[in-house]
Amino acid sequence: MDLAIIPSAQVDATVLRASLDGIVSIDAHGRVLEFNPAAERMFGYTRDEALGADMAELIVPPASRAMHRNGLLRLLHGDPARILDKRVELEAQRADGTSFPVEIAITRMSGSQATYTGFIRDITDHKLVEQERAERLGRQALVVALGQSALAGLDPTDLCASGLSTLIEGLGVERGSALTAGPDGALRRESAIGLGPIAGHGEPAGSPCSALLRRTVDAGGSLLLTGDAVRGEAGGMHVAEGMGCVLMVALQGDRGPTLGMLSVASIQPDAIGLDDVGFAQAIANVVGTAIARWRADEEIARRGLQDPLTGLANRPLFENRLQQALERARREQGDAAVLFVDVDGFGRLNDGFGYRTGDEVLVGVGARLAGVLPADATAGRLAGDDFAVLVPGVATDDEALALAERIGAALSEPMLAGGRELSLTASIGVVLTER
Repeated sequence: MDLAIIPSAQVDATVLRASLDGIVSIDAHGRVLEFNPAAERMFGYTRDEALGADMAELIVPPASRAMHRNGLLRLLHGDPARILDKRVELEAQRADGTSFPVEIAITRMSGSQATYTGFIRDITDHKLVEQERAERLGRQALVVALGQSALAGLDPTDLCASGLSTLIEGLGVERGSALTAGPDGALRRESAIGLGPIAGHGEPAGSPCSALLRRTVDAGGSLLLTGDAVRGEAGGMHVAEGMGCVLMVALQGDRGPTLGMLSVASIQPDAIGLDDVGFAQAIANVVGTAIARWRADEEIARRGLQDPLTGLANRPLFENRLQQALERARREQGDAAVLFVDVDGFGRLNDGFGYRTGDEVLVGVGARLAGVLPADATAGRLAGDDFAVLVPGVATDDEALALAERIGAALSEPMLAGGRELSLTASIGVVLTER
């Protein structure tokens, strides 16, 4: 059978040359009859190379060729084509073997011979925009979900674990760690992913992490290292070992101090880019703000239950624990002793040396009480120079009196207050719970 090349009878030559879309015509056997300039640019073949070739071998990916040929056979047998005169999205293949997405509309041309023309548009850029939009929306959803979790009042360890897993999911990387900074500035690891046995909570993070956190803060809150910079600048940091890129973001509360750091890494040098930094910072902002809020709430609660001067339990907390001890005693589940401690002559000391010296004495009394009591005891300041001690497990007068003697001895040791050495005595009353 002779090849019939009849472009001018089917498609206007001016349209072929001017069209921005690729135009490819084939006969009923799949041989190319027309291949316009846009198709040449799109697929990488010249018109002369394409004419007469099997289109399936030319521009259809191998995985789709059988389906393409079956469709042509159905057309030859008069079956209706499902893609004629419709816009569909398919995968096409260039001369160099690379695949790319196209939108194609196929129509049957008029005439005595069955020929089909496809109007083809490269939608790679469109797909990239769609992909970026879907990725952006997906990441926004992750940030929102993390924010909702943070509102549940998670503690810093759980907040760090949630933030780290969200960041790793959103970036699609292999490993990461979350660190928090203590009051002394030392970092400890709260959570880790992909780091094996060093993923335990509470481990010291080490000086390399501290140095990288300082650099991250100095860089504006985020630091991305790739290639040789990972080995040169992040050496000794577990998350960076064997990795091609590392991203670190500081955890900072609202205008507050630096609270820690999230760091993630991938073996691929280009796995994390500058476009990913904004997402990482959004995660860090949620975690940092939530940790700052949690710590503030804890401090408020602590202050509400502690005497602000001595740090001992305040009267409401002491009375609450005393009530619990009495309830246990009534249920025959434990004995307890209560010791009331009053500093002798404290009023005269205040009048003679001033309230500042008096406050230093009260702080000293609190510290000495805490120093001689067992770990399960509660010491409280009820008011002024009135202190009380609740000690569970004391069942006899002898045990209670022995404890009172230890307290009296501790308080009688000379105390430095107001720049002078003072000697104190205290009156101590003892009460045992009754069953």
